Amino acid sequence: MAWYTDDKTLHAANLLVCAGTLITPAGFISISGAAVGAALSLKEIAKRLNDNTRPLAETLNTKLAQAIEDLGHLKGDAKIIIPQMIEAALPEAQTIIDTGQQVEPLLGEMLNQLAASDQVEYKLPANTTAFKQVMRPVLQHLLHDPAFTAQLAPLRDQVLLEMRDTLNDVQSDVQDVKAMMQAFIAQQTNGEQALDLSALRKLADEFGIENALSQSAETLTTLLREKADQHQALIKEINLLKGLSHRIDNIHAAALHAAKNYEYDEANRLLEDAREIHTQEIMRPAIETNAKLLEAQADIALLRGKVDQAYSLLCAAADSFAPIDPLEPARRRILRYFKILYEHGLRYGGAALPAAEQIISPLLTDTLKAADPSLWSAGQNARATALANQGIRTDGAKGTALLAEAVIIYRAALEVRTRADHPGQWAKTQNNLANALQDQGSRTEGAKGTALLDEAVSTYRAALEVTTRANHPVDWAKTQNNLANALQDQGSRTEGAKGTALLDEAVSANRAALEVHTRNDHPLDWAMTQNNLANALSDQSSRTEGAKGAALLGEAVTTYRAALEVRTRADHPVHWAETQENIAIAQLAIAGHDSCTDPQAALLAARDAVNKALTIYDPDHMSYRFTTATRLRERIQSRLDALGPG
Repeated sequence: MAWYTDDKTLHAANLLVCAGTLITPAGFISISGAAVGAALSLKEIAKRLNDNTRPLAETLNTKLAQAIEDLGHLKGDAKIIIPQMIEAALPEAQTIIDTGQQVEPLLGEMLNQLAASDQVEYKLPANTTAFKQVMRPVLQHLLHDPAFTAQLAPLRDQVLLEMRDTLNDVQSDVQDVKAMMQAFIAQQTNGEQALDLSALRKLADEFGIENALSQSAETLTTLLREKADQHQALIKEINLLKGLSHRIDNIHAAALHAAKNYEYDEANRLLEDAREIHTQEIMRPAIETNAKLLEAQADIALLRGKVDQAYSLLCAAADSFAPIDPLEPARRRILRYFKILYEHGLRYGGAALPAAEQIISPLLTDTLKAADPSLWSAGQNARATALANQGIRTDGAKGTALLAEAVIIYRAALEVRTRADHPGQWAKTQNNLANALQDQGSRTEGAKGTALLDEAVSTYRAALEVTTRANHPVDWAKTQNNLANALQDQGSRTEGAKGTALLDEAVSANRAALEVHTRNDHPLDWAMTQNNLANALSDQSSRTEGAKGAALLGEAVTTYRAALEVRTRADHPVHWAETQENIAIAQLAIAGHDSCTDPQAALLAARDAVNKALTIYDPDHMSYRFTTATRLRERIQSRLDALGPG
């Protein structure tokens, strides 16, 4: 194979091997981006490969080709885009050295290069993710290859020498200025000639005195005396800054030291830092107070049901922090204001859940992910939860689509919330992902729905490997409760003994959760688990004939009514309505059971319960719940009509 070829993958491999090892008398050659075509043709690059580095290029070519081939899931022509991205992001020699020949820092610099490109396709999340997947193992191999590191070593040594020489020159200049100024001040104090005309001119030039080379010794002495007085005045001025605040005092001492040593650039930089801190310290209390007032106004708006107004007020409160901290608006929206809207939406329905999702969704960009991965993943998890709860309440294809979108976003959050690095957050997000999968599965018929439920169960079980009862009892109980729901859905779809066993397992999981979710310690979780236990008991009864089946239904109704002691209409209207609907389903089952002697009484009780639920379910904002409850009432009424008057 010729070492110059039109193959894009080999092109990328050759470039990587040559990166940082190309040097001319004029210095380093940048071969990043468009400079490749201008500075070096592919043929010229290939000539740079020596006998040691040619095998490395072949190995990288193989690795790149295989990695790109593995990206079959990627939309578009990855075989073309990824090599182009490698060429556009190719690092300079100095960059490789500056990043310590470490994979992640170098990969980060390459991503920054792509972000600065005007090629939109280089910035697409799917392409950047694929780029990272391809480049990590390739860079790992490249940066640890003896032939490459040996070729890079002389350049690294040269850079280090240049840096050392530059630093020595700067330090020498600073010391010269300090020594000359001290000698000049001593000369003025003692009347002794310490500096000749040449030294006076050099010192005058350092202080920015114009036409220093054409001035006489007397003129320069007068001007430098003024500069010395200004220097002393500056020291006194900086001294007066002490005591502004604890944070500024730390910088003040360093600025004073720099000024006393005539390091004016450093003193200026430190004073600029102090000024920014002081500005923040002055502004923050006012901004905090303003934000609290806006939050109180938002609470009033929510109290009156004006969600749009509350949303605008909370956005204004968050964004007011931008002048003092670019990330604070995102923190406020994700960690504080989302919860306000989300909890209002859970309780009262309406527009608050979409508003909760909207208050954070514009923030979840690659920029935020790079700046604060943890905050980004928290935002993704929160947004997915809002979408999932909207999906639960929305009928038809729209609700299913919302649940599917939530699943995608939970998976995105798990790119950062890995089990290795963030086990607790990983387990919570796994639990949330499983919830969305279960809700998807419960709405999906046939094998596809069964597969979704199977995945939900597996995901819950994975979360329980981290969320153990010993270490995280409350979270363990919640996940057990959720697992029970998925097992119940599985069991209700499965015929025969296998289905019965799944329902038995669901009941056991709920009872296990109740060992932690006690009414005294966790009343809301207790009520939720009681409701879910009753669901599983009701499904068990559908497979059990005679007195035993009737007893299971009776226990289910009793358990639902126990949940209503906590899930009151006043305090928890939506959960109260859900439990009323479940009571209606159980009473309908009692009316149809082979042991029932008074079906009319059971049907009337069922109708009464579902009518209560429909007083809460909003057809506009809780369309799924409204539709299921309305159909249930129609079934109950049809049974009553069939019994005739009486």
